[in-house]
Amino acid sequence: VAVLEQDVLLSVKPDRPRFTHLDALLAPDDGTPLVRPGFFTALDPQLSTEEVVPSYVISAVSDRSLFEADGQPEVAPDGTLSLTVAPFATGEVVLSVRLTLQGPGAIYNDASSALRMITVVVQSALRAPTFSLPPLLYAVEGAGPQTMFFFAGNITAGHPTVPAFTVSFSVVTSGLHLFASPPSIAPDGTLTFTTEPGEHGSAKLSVQIGQADIPPGGAPNLGPSPLSCDLRILPLP
Repeated sequence: VAVLEQDVLLSVKPDRPRFTHLDALLAPDDGTPLVRPGFFTALDPQLSTEEVVPSYVISAVSDRSLFEADGQPEVAPDGTLSLTVAPFATGEVVLSVRLTLQGPGAIYNDASSALRMITVVVQSALRAPTFSLPPLLYAVEGAGPQTMFFFAGNITAGHPTVPAFTVSFSVVTSGLHLFASPPSIAPDGTLTFTTEPGEHGSAKLSVQIGQADIPPGGAPNLGPSPLSCDLRILPLP
């Protein structure tokens, strides 16, 4: 009798497959493919055999507009989650995922697992613009228009995958009497000014960088605190 009871117990199939997953996923909106191996893990001893093939099905995505058309979320049989967030798309999206086991070795009454909800938090990759300045610069009084290329250097702006964003510079200058045309900086970092004949001394340039074209999603407009440069205008010999 005991043997018969054991046979009956062994013939009872488990209810349905199970799987686990990592916590909510943080994804930048930089337009690059995001791949997370092992994000999902099937819990089934039968998976060690070739007779059982796991298949993860994303049955619903709460907001597909956050992803590129060819980068919609998908899960490989080994549990790797891959997706590509569209540039400037921010927010939260919920993925509805099931695990199904296919093949002759599957032993479940219901081949599909319970539905699990996974949250993907899309964060903006936009950054405030940055730059650098030399601490000291020399010029001569009455020398006519001056052009200094790459005065503002190491310029970064906007989004890591969209280098076309442009910046603007605002310049506050002390000692304006020293200039026939006050200093200004072009988006490429070129400094221009014209010194006043007969005037020499020191002026301090306080420079702030800003983003000239703010993309959808709202980028930080201003960079860090203004940088300064001492401009010393020397007298004619």
